[in-house]
Amino acid sequence: MQRAFVAPGRYLQGEGILSDLGSATATLGTQAILVADETVLSVLGDRIEAAFAEAACALSVAEFGGECTAGEIDRLTDIARQLGADVVVGAGGGKALDTAKAVRPGISGALVTVPTIASTDSPTSGLSVLYDADGGLDTGRTHDQRPDLVYVDTAVVAAAPTRFFVSGIGDALATEYEVRAAAGSDGETVAGGRPTRGSWAIATECGQILREQGRAAVEAVERGAVTPAVEDVTEAIILLSGLGFENGGWPPPTRSTMASRLPSAATQLTARRSVSACSPSWRWKTGRQLSAGRLPHSPTTSVCPRRLPGSTSMPATMRSCVPSRPQPVTRRRVCPISQGM
Repeated sequence: MQRAFVAPGRYLQGEGILSDLGSATATLGTQAILVADETVLSVLGDRIEAAFAEAACALSVAEFGGECTAGEIDRLTDIARQLGADVVVGAGGGKALDTAKAVRPGISGALVTVPTIASTDSPTSGLSVLYDADGGLDTGRTHDQRPDLVYVDTAVVAAAPTRFFVSGIGDALATEYEVRAAAGSDGETVAGGRPTRGSWAIATECGQILREQGRAAVEAVERGAVTPAVEDVTEAIILLSGLGFENGGWPPPTRSTMASRLPSAATQLTARRSVSACSPSWRWKTGRQLSAGRLPHSPTTSVCPRRLPGSTSMPATMRSCVPSRPQPVTRRRVCPISQGM
């Protein structure tokens, strides 16, 4: 079987680069449509619009409703077509970006993903996870193309609630083990072939970065600071994990892959709280308070009780998720890819 490797067209990451988003998008088209939810628009909308003010690319905004559903994708696709958009810019978390990915085929244009949190590897992938109207997992769509540009402002990532960053570390830690399991099987990867040695190397490097720098990065994000550790761990969560899981493959469910599958099962729980104590409706650490009634999917905009303003301590639930400091490696890891080919 052939080996296969897929990747986004371009990846840009750095502190404060959001101000150059317009010029970067202008290399892909002349009419962009921004897909972002109300929270992201209230926090970053003005900055994104300012970034396009002097760019050779016009920007229109289509507010994302909050759930990546088939109906929402169709609604936003219709808007994009009516505006004559040739570039879709998705900004926000995984659901907003997955929706933007699914809108892009409807206009046969380009795609820019702008993650505002480092919680998943969705920004680089060609997959969209769809939910039903009640928030339960519905299905998944695999797209032929990956994003043309992944644009990560680490200052924005560090300003978001720390729990998102911690979640991203947990999500990315599973990638190395998922790739190991896939490499030892005869399965086909998401990329459409056998894993490459490059996917093994990327996944291994991803895990090593998280184990060595994860704690320091979380401590910096708690302060809202961008440090070399934050840069490295952000890259591991978004880029390395994304390349690893798509090119390393999805093996049949095993103990080593359950970590990345559990969120899907969790959406099926019938006893679901209407609003989580850590709902995405809680404000960013920038201190900008969202006005009452601005969030249609949440009845309140109070400050998250697990993330009090000015607090520098990490909640115990977060502490338990942060990887411990690395231990000396006593044996050499052997890549099974070439052994099975």
